[in-house]
Amino acid sequence: MNPNPIDVFLFRLINGHFSGTLDAVYLFAASPYIYLVPIAVLLLMKEKRLIPFVFLAAIASIGMADWSGNMLKGVFARTRPCHVLSGVRLLAGCTDSFSMPSNHAANIFATLTPVWFYSRRKVKYLLPAAGLLTALSRVYMGVHYPSDVAAGAVLGMAVGSLVTALFILAFRQGRSRGALIIWLTGMTLFRFYYIWYGNLNLGPDEAHYWEWSRRLSYGYYSKGPVIAYLIRAGTALFGNTEFGVRFFAPVLYLIGSLLLYELGKELFDEATGICSAALFQVVPLFSAFGVIMTIDAPSIFFWILGLYLFLKALREKKTAGWVFLGVAVGLGMLTKLTMSFFILSAFLYLATSKEERRELFSVRPYLGLLACLVLLVPLFYWNHNHNWVNFRHEAGHADIAAGFRVSPESFLQFLGSQIGVITPVLFVLMAYALIKNRALAKDEKAGRFCFWFAAPTLVFFLLKSIQGKVQANWAMDGYITGIIAVSQVIVRGFAPGRRPGSRFLMSAAAAIAVFVTAVSYYPSIIKLPPKLDPSARLRGWKQLAAEVEKNAPAGNIKPYFVFSDYYGASSELAFYLKGHPVTYCANTGRRMNQYDLWPGLDQPRLLHDNAVFVTIGASGMPGMVGDAFESCRRKTLIETEKGKRLSVFTIFTCYGFKGMRERPIRDY
Repeated sequence: MNPNPIDVFLFRLINGHFSGTLDAVYLFAASPYIYLVPIAVLLLMKEKRLIPFVFLAAIASIGMADWSGNMLKGVFARTRPCHVLSGVRLLAGCTDSFSMPSNHAANIFATLTPVWFYSRRKVKYLLPAAGLLTALSRVYMGVHYPSDVAAGAVLGMAVGSLVTALFILAFRQGRSRGALIIWLTGMTLFRFYYIWYGNLNLGPDEAHYWEWSRRLSYGYYSKGPVIAYLIRAGTALFGNTEFGVRFFAPVLYLIGSLLLYELGKELFDEATGICSAALFQVVPLFSAFGVIMTIDAPSIFFWILGLYLFLKALREKKTAGWVFLGVAVGLGMLTKLTMSFFILSAFLYLATSKEERRELFSVRPYLGLLACLVLLVPLFYWNHNHNWVNFRHEAGHADIAAGFRVSPESFLQFLGSQIGVITPVLFVLMAYALIKNRALAKDEKAGRFCFWFAAPTLVFFLLKSIQGKVQANWAMDGYITGIIAVSQVIVRGFAPGRRPGSRFLMSAAAAIAVFVTAVSYYPSIIKLPPKLDPSARLRGWKQLAAEVEKNAPAGNIKPYFVFSDYYGASSELAFYLKGHPVTYCANTGRRMNQYDLWPGLDQPRLLHDNAVFVTIGASGMPGMVGDAFESCRRKTLIETEKGKRLSVFTIFTCYGFKGMRERPIRDY
């Protein structure tokens, strides 16, 4: 987008008239110190009780304005005047980012707008003066056109007005409910912002599920098809981008939080519902899946939806309610087969309840079960045509063939992982809440509901960990009602008349959860080494793809293909290489994966082509891969971040593919 002559004329007029005094004024206006003006006006407000409300609105406004401004820069793609005009006087560096709109202008006006609505009449006129100075400073300093700052000012005022209106509407619902609405809205917008601007590439599993979404099917090697269809929907809206792949993660997380609010309110009271929805946002085990699109994001959602529909079906006693429940459970099982524990929990809850047991003797629950099974028919059909690989894979996870054995190490690892991902204080409180509520409320629906929808899943995986390795996230569905139960304990802990120690304990539980979640989003807070940083696996893939492109076979006489012996690397390269090419995963003795069900390296059309082979680690080329080419050359790539080694890849550029006989599949 090129500037018009009037824009250039005004830029020259402002940028060309300077003095030492103006330099000092505009440097102050362009610095963070300019925000002292709205802070001072805010503190002079008559109604002191509104100060936190307006402050939060201003913080939310500046966050949304900054995000929106950065998005629009990419849309307009206007180069800064300091890069294209001659004789520009610069008071600061000229960055490479685009020019339209000015984020400085957008941010200051977004901050000023909520304060303007509530400030005293005599001092409020300091606000537009501060905004105007900031806007003009960007032109005076040579980094923006006048239209850039005008667009930024309009954007900032629009965002500030929208956020202020949202705050007003939210708090009309009541102070507590309004705070929850603001909290959920803010956290959801933050997650979208984090996905858009974060430095995290897709994880290997995310990239692999994206590969699935390019080849839609009734089933896949390791999971059902729901994750592939959700990613396909996201990329249809936003393209094959990280934002497109992850778009539905924050959406499902937000809806799940709202459903938790309804569940807590229905089971206990509104305060418990509010606490449940708010706490769900910061428990480390769940918060990661608000930005990462693996099967756990929809799996959590369908479990919560199932809980809500189950309660509703019991209350209304209508056939339609049970059918809807069956559909939700069926979709959950098409996402992750651990949803089958939901059926067991529902049965145990009904069987142990004098009041609800009669429902087992009606036809309604079984019609719901039938609806669930109908949804699973395509998955069974797909498995029938693919040697039941999906179910064989799940049996492999269960390690049934190994028989019973005792592994204290895996048991302690699993228990330690659960304490870590829930956080220690919250874990203990949750266990107490589930057991205590069950003990104190033998005939109370809420206590039994929370217990039976947690215990079977948690106990199963705890016992399973005695036999073999269990991943930290496998039991996560069992903690959903644990959040509701512990929220009820937290609400009681802050009730009037409770001991200060009780309130301190509840506050500590929440504070630790918030801190651990913050570290999981920004590991640099405590400078985690890569080996302990779970996000390290989500960095470096773009750099690897760029290096693969640099090492592509010289010349364009023959086409070349890309492959690896690790499904994650093959998927990451398919996503990050230009044009999203079809990639392959050679079976050099590894475990089976989805690539083995797609056309592989045995295709005649690949013969005589050149290739790039990528393997993890500084290792040599597998013999069977080297034998498949006329010649290969090697390069080792070490990915680093601020001097810390993240990962090591070895790249081989190969010429003249002669064909490869891959090894038999080792297991499922």
